[in-house]
Amino acid sequence: AEAATEVLDLYSFYKVVTARGGFEQ
Repeated sequence: AEAATEVLDLYSFYKVVTARGGFEQ
């Protein structure tokens, strides 16, 4: 369960990053 939660957190972070236009900061 913990591992799955970590994956979801990383995926959520990934979606936020991609929503900002990729890894460009």
